[in-house]
Amino acid sequence: MSTTIDKNSMKPIYMQVKDLIETAIIQGEFSPGEKILSENCLSKKYGIHRHTARSSLQQLSEEGLITSIPGRGWYVTGKQTKISEGSKTPTAVAGGVIAIYGIPLDSIQSYFTTSFLNSLLTSGASKNHSIRFLSDSDMHNIEVNGCCSLKFDVIIWAVPRPEDIARIEKLAASGIKVIVANRYLYDSSLPFVSINQYSGTRELASRLVNAGHRKIGCITSDLPYSYLSERWRGFCDALREADIAIDDKLVLHVMDSSDIRNQVERLFGSNPDMTALFLLGEIFHRQTFEYIKKSGRRIPEDISMAVFDKVIFDDFKGKIASVEQPVARMTEELFALISKLLAGEKIENGIVIEPAIFSGESIRRIQH
Repeated sequence: MSTTIDKNSMKPIYMQVKDLIETAIIQGEFSPGEKILSENCLSKKYGIHRHTARSSLQQLSEEGLITSIPGRGWYVTGKQTKISEGSKTPTAVAGGVIAIYGIPLDSIQSYFTTSFLNSLLTSGASKNHSIRFLSDSDMHNIEVNGCCSLKFDVIIWAVPRPEDIARIEKLAASGIKVIVANRYLYDSSLPFVSINQYSGTRELASRLVNAGHRKIGCITSDLPYSYLSERWRGFCDALREADIAIDDKLVLHVMDSSDIRNQVERLFGSNPDMTALFLLGEIFHRQTFEYIKKSGRRIPEDISMAVFDKVIFDDFKGKIASVEQPVARMTEELFALISKLLAGEKIENGIVIEPAIFSGESIRRIQH
């Protein structure tokens, strides 16, 4: 990307920087879904104030070429450009503007959330959509006034809470196109795409049972997220099917994720006869595996392990039996529904995607 700007030009500096970035995107120096330079980097690169760099980025965002992901930075969207025949002026190829809402900032570093965001950007780009992100303030304005400063065609509301469903239904009733992502909706005509949180958990818990385990620990949370309650229901049903009572001593209900390690230590200490452990989400992975490694316990010789979500830590990667969420498939189904909505079709049902089970090497068969 060119580093040349003319501070003596009549053209505002922020527009010169904006044009340089736009040219780089059009010429393919930045691909859809790729992160571009931050305000600080642009400020240093061009010797300009951060506010000037921010104005350049905001202008590009208003034109749909880039989008801001809270806590992560600026990314190239799926809005494409082409050169009209006989003209040197790039003209935009039409595409829908898809607004994303509901992804909590505290999960922005999780593997699932990061994969989902990247998949939205890359899949949206391949379908010539522009991806934007709605703030709480934007959503408030939409609910109160029917619009916000961001113009959009469809809203993807990610992982809504139970109390959000009435809000979404009200938006849909007002004529706003909304699709729910990764939440199964009961007794609602809202379109949704969800990964089955129950079936994969039950299947993997059943594998622990079928391997002879009866003292199976579980780490979960009582936070009001439907995906956690569905996973917990799948775990419990697998044990009850085998006439294994749910032992409260073997269950760790985490409320403070910053202190998981000490709670895991107490769980192991108070249950020396525990032969297997199921982690119901990636938020429990790191500190649990750190404790297991530091304590010298071996998987599966000392403790069999099963987890929900892919394990990404080097010492355990590719070894742990896991329920893995097919993020790319979910994103493809979301955009398939979006295409129908943009074409004026009415959608009154949802799509449920089955997760993948990775067998790993972490479940030991035991004899009684």
